Parts: sequence; C-alpha cells; structure tokens
Amino acid sequence: LCCVKQRAATQPYNTLKITALAYAPAVVAMMPIGVLVPFIDRLSSEFGAGRAQIGIAIALFSIPSAVLATVGGGFIDSYGLRRSMLLAACISAAGSLLASRSHSVLELDGSMLVAGLGFGALCVGLPCVIMATLHDGARIRALSFASTFAPTGYAAGLLLAVPFTTSGAWRLAVLAHGALMTVVIFALAIGMPRIASSGRSSQALVRRVADMLSIFREPRALRLGIAVALPNALSY
Repeated sequence: LCCVKQRAATQPYNTLKITALAYAPAVVAMMPIGVLVPFIDRLSSEFGAGRAQIGIAIALFSIPSAVLATVGGGFIDSYGLRRSMLLAACISAAGSLLASRSHSVLELDGSMLVAGLGFGALCVGLPCVIMATLHDGARIRALSFASTFAPTGYAAGLLLAVPFTTSGAWRLAVLAHGALMTVVIFALAIGMPRIASSGRSSQALVRRVADMLSIFREPRALRLGIAVALPNALSY
C-alpha cells in the first residue's frame, strides 16, 4: 500500500492522457510535408516554378526545428509548457492558412517557415511535457512511443491529401490540415494541465542562454543527436 501511495504521489498525471496530448500536436504539425508532396507537380505548374523550388519550400519547413532543437527546450520551460504548446499549435495552423492563400513560391516559402516554427516548438515541447510529468517506466514508454511522431505525421499527411489529389485541390487539403490543427488546439486548451516550470525564468537571460548552450559540452548528447539526425536526413 505504501508503494502504491508513493507511486501515485510521484506521478500525479495520467500517462495515457499526457502522452496523447504531447504526441498528437507534433504528429498533426508534421502533416504539411505529407500534404504537399503529392502536389509538387501541381504547385510547379501553378506557380511557374521548378520541382526543385517547391522542394526547397518543403525543406524550409525543417529549418526552425534545427534552431529550436538547441535552445527551444529552455525557452519553452521558461514560458510555460501549456502556453508554449498552445502558441505553437496556433502558429502551425496559421502556417497552413497562409499556405492555402499562397500565390507564389516566395509566399509558399514564408508559409512553410511559419508552419515549421510551430512544428519545431511542438516537437521540442513533446519530450519536455513527458519529462516534466511522467517518471520511471511510464516516462520511458511514453518517450519511446513519442519518437514515432515524424513518420506517423508524414504518413498521416499523405492520407489527408488523398481525397484532394484527383482534383488537384491542394489549397483545400492544406485548409483541411489547418482545421485538424484547430481541433488539436481545443484539445490542448481543455486537456493540457498547467505544468510547473523549473523556475529558470527568474534567471538572467544571459545565464539562461548559457545553460541552454551547455549541451555542446555533453559529448554523449551530441552523439545521440547525430544518430537521430542521420536517419531523418536520409528520409528527406
């Protein structure tokens, strides 16, 4: 009985609920890539651009993630996990709305950067939420499952595009993604608990940034980052 009470005290959050609330936004935020890929030829024709230019627009989606992966966790922790996840989901939805109204490659580039900013924050927030709320075996299982968000999101994006590929209605497909992300926003607003931060927000900005960049002094973490990055680079 004491052991049960101790476990309940150290893990007050529902594992399934927390995992779902952390995982679903990252999956949906990844979907724009899968949505646009089937329409590359359509976009090339409509914008009068080459396939490589459309490919660059898709690649721009991942640039914010590369930046946020270094310092994003610290900023998200300081700003608050719940607020950060909600803001990032709103940014992702805004990126889809902007993409649906794009009439040039440059506008598509900008909208993909916006969508990528939301995605980058969500994919950093995902492990932050799990690490801040779950413990021991539940944390390990949740993180293991959460690591599948990228291929799952890409595949889900491809599936979302299927009903629109015959007519070439890529704008409607992107709007459908925005609508799906709106549902996620409501789910986060209703279900995501207010999670206490580490208290680093009271530190001076220079000290916080220095703490975030200290990851570069951790060889094992850097090796892990490279190991995770290589398969993603091959998939792209």
